[in-house]
Amino acid sequence: MQGDALGGGFEHALSFDLIVANAARNSACRKYSSTCFPAWAPYSFLSRRMDRKRAEALILSGRIHTAEELYEMGVVDVLAEDGAGEQAARDYIARHGRKFNAHMSTYRARRRVNPVTLEELIDVVDIWAKAALNLTEQDLRKMDRLCAAQDKRLQRFMPEGQF
Repeated sequence: MQGDALGGGFEHALSFDLIVANAARNSACRKYSSTCFPAWAPYSFLSRRMDRKRAEALILSGRIHTAEELYEMGVVDVLAEDGAGEQAARDYIARHGRKFNAHMSTYRARRRVNPVTLEELIDVVDIWAKAALNLTEQDLRKMDRLCAAQDKRLQRFMPEGQF
């Protein structure tokens, strides 16, 4: 993970077998800090990287965690110095290259023993959608403020006229 991984970026990273993250970066289920409705994709993936109780606490807290904190929790596999994530990934591959078959077999076994199925993801999305239908006007206003703050942050990184 290079850069902050908030919301969907964090969810995307969780879908991989191995996560390399820059130590100075942050990650979170940020969009769930509004307490409007629960996370869906992070639950499926986090509950396979840590126990259910800690996964739920991380999701429901809405707190932004550093990559170092996530490494200590077992969510991040390799912690890199800031800006050195790509090199850390290359170093990891070089160190474990001889054991590639063993690593791949382990990841395949993990996915077989504890699969994330399409059926599970669809069911969890259905739960999320039902919860979304129960949003109040106050929840929607809070989400609008979060979107506006995210758009403002994004504008700092986009060339003028592209946003």
